[in-house]
Amino acid sequence: MIRVVCPFTAIKPGVAEALDATGIAWEAIDVSGSDSDYWALLDSLWTEGKTFIIVEHDVIVRPDTLDLLRYCTQSDVCAYPISYFWSRQAVGMACNKFGSTFIARHLDLMQQTAEMSDANILQNTGAVRICGCKRLSDPRSITSTYLRWHTIANPANH
Repeated sequence: MIRVVCPFTAIKPGVAEALDATGIAWEAIDVSGSDSDYWALLDSLWTEGKTFIIVEHDVIVRPDTLDLLRYCTQSDVCAYPISYFWSRQAVGMACNKFGSTFIARHLDLMQQTAEMSDANILQNTGAVRICGCKRLSDPRSITSTYLRWHTIANPANH
């Protein structure tokens, strides 16, 4: 069984209901305690070494989203795009699966992100508590070279 986690500071209305409607067990994990809680969650998931799915606190998934991610075999990292501001196909940390094969190939990835400077990466992030998460997909990040997202069609609502 793939672990599905929803890191949150406050869960947007409709998110829990949409996740429940998938019929797949999921966990809400509070990351509001400090600016590094989200990174600590990812680090612990990474340390487990098992495939996991992240659905952020403001992403309303479709009934088939988690199944599409669970059964995605085109890549070790599969992303379900979200509608975000002007884009209907934004891909990032909002709704994706990290496969155990990818994790095993990049065991030190979370530690690499922890050692990076935030000076140029965490610009314009608003109230989002990312601390390490944006670093994974930021094009200026050394770790972004690891990610080869497979994007699944039909974006979720953000």
